[in-house]
Amino acid sequence: MSHVRAGERPAAGEEVVLSLADPERLLRRVRLLQELWRPRVGPEFVRVDGRAVWELPLRLPDVDRMEYKLELTRADGAVEIECDPGNPLRAPGPFGAKSVLELPAYRQPAWLPFEPPAGRTKTLDIPSRTLGATVALTIWSPPGIGWDRPLPLLVVHDGVEYREYSQLVQFFEAGRAAGELPFFRAALLHPLRRNRDYSASVRYARALAREILPRLERHAPTAGGRWPRAGMGTSLGALAMLHAHRTHPDRSAAFSSSRGASSGSATTGTRSTSPISPASPASSAGCWRPRCGRPRFR
Repeated sequence: MSHVRAGERPAAGEEVVLSLADPERLLRRVRLLQELWRPRVGPEFVRVDGRAVWELPLRLPDVDRMEYKLELTRADGAVEIECDPGNPLRAPGPFGAKSVLELPAYRQPAWLPFEPPAGRTKTLDIPSRTLGATVALTIWSPPGIGWDRPLPLLVVHDGVEYREYSQLVQFFEAGRAAGELPFFRAALLHPLRRNRDYSASVRYARALAREILPRLERHAPTAGGRWPRAGMGTSLGALAMLHAHRTHPDRSAAFSSSRGASSGSATTGTRSTSPISPASPASSAGCWRPRCGRPRFR
């Protein structure tokens, strides 16, 4: 239902007009849901006089791609949140798909359509007495490398979601094929009770530092030196990495690169000039220490 009035696609910083047809006048209110500015709910569409349509003039910030949804309030007061039915572009995500608005400067990252040699994976279930549960995870290793070879290890909270919605493993494999990422492995952790365990939980930090990481060492031995491990996460996932290191430095001193984990995500607005941003949600990435590389894969 929505469209950009002027031109095929708007230029960044120019005003666009989103519109929503309401021929039967069933709607009382229409608001834009976005994550580019606060408040996240709004601004509101306005019903055009004499026409069965709602419109929203919108000046976009300096991004090349935007994700959004619509909040529709029906005449009876019922509220529904939907993708834009008139916009076929969708981005999947752990909390449901969103509509996508691409600006002319947007370019899909070069590594997305690339089909590099696939690495190897193994799935583990690590029992934790501290959590009273089993932590499931998947270890990815680059192609052509034996499991017994020590390598740096990237530990990823919400790893399954990163793999599914951000093509994280494909990013790793493309980076290795292009020679722009070092040899390393990644442990993609499945969250148990995300909101509880990742919220600076003392129990989870203890389990990660004293149970999960030692077991990982048996299956994914790390290289020597000061920075054998790195951490990665989004929002609470990054907080949990930092908390584990700060509360258990005796067991996770080699894990101090969790300071490079991302604390936010580029889920709704991206610049195509950023080489690590995929065209899908949950696209935040951690950093290797002591320097953060920015692979281009071009």
